[in-house]
Amino acid sequence: MKKFRYATTEEAREFCEGIMIEMIKLFNISEEEAWGRVNDFWKSPFKEDYDISYHETFNYWANTIYFGKEARWWKREGDPTLMPVPYPYQN
Repeated sequence: MKKFRYATTEEAREFCEGIMIEMIKLFNISEEEAWGRVNDFWKSPFKEDYDISYHETFNYWANTIYFGKEARWWKREGDPTLMPVPYPYQN
């Protein structure tokens, strides 16, 4: 599996690897699933050396990718109804 389809720089690749590692630690998912979720989440390449995405932490992106953009996961710690985005995606 080619890891991250949209990383256009070494910095972008390393950033996405950090998110993938964080997802594995937080959610006990496989590397394949973590990379799949990252690739499904970002549909376009990082175009600049300093993309706006770098303003957030690995933890933020891991949770946002895993639970979805609209989940407001940071306000729902311990909420049993907080569920991950289904994977693989059924588009």
